[in-house]
Amino acid sequence: MPDHDVPSQRPSVAVLACDPLVRDGAAAYLEADERVEVLAPGDLGHADVVVLVAEAVTGETMSCLNHISRRTEGTARVVLVTDEISEEQLTLGVAYGVVSLLPRSGTGLTRVATAVLKSHSGRAELPSALVARLAALTRHPYRHDAALRDLDTAGLVPRELDVLRLLAEGLDTAEIAAKLSYSERSIKTIVHDLTKRLGLRNRTHAVAHAMRAGLL
Repeated sequence: MPDHDVPSQRPSVAVLACDPLVRDGAAAYLEADERVEVLAPGDLGHADVVVLVAEAVTGETMSCLNHISRRTEGTARVVLVTDEISEEQLTLGVAYGVVSLLPRSGTGLTRVATAVLKSHSGRAELPSALVARLAALTRHPYRHDAALRDLDTAGLVPRELDVLRLLAEGLDTAEIAAKLSYSERSIKTIVHDLTKRLGLRNRTHAVAHAMRAGLL
């Protein structure tokens, strides 16, 4: 009887982690699995699935997700293994290609391998609450895209683009204020004015639509 979790073609997998022991251990385990092909570190651009392991999701993690999306031209599916992630970070992570989220504590490499195969075959493993939120955000996905495309980078002032880029990296208001040398109140005002002008619900909605419009 065929295994329906195994796609017809072996997925090419890249493994990324800040801890080299974790990275090498996960890569070695997957290399022994004949159902997948593990890529060399420099071959990220050819990955079908990327396993990203982090103790907690930070701005650096979000930058890494952005890098994965750019290197693979948005085609790679990401299995994110972490213990600490906010709903907002995960929502943005989905925009960068995260299709499966596994808790780092208590998740063995066998489960990671299964998640890789499921992700490659189009099966996601995400919290139900997030799925419902994403459905609400994308119920009318093209309502505001045209407005964003019309604005382009000339319609969004530089500081608005800077704030959107940092939001996309998962930074909070205080971190953005410190990075851009603004007050927290100024950052809140920029986000409020931007979302109100474009008719968007919140900062997550703004980042998602800016990404679809190619501004980020």
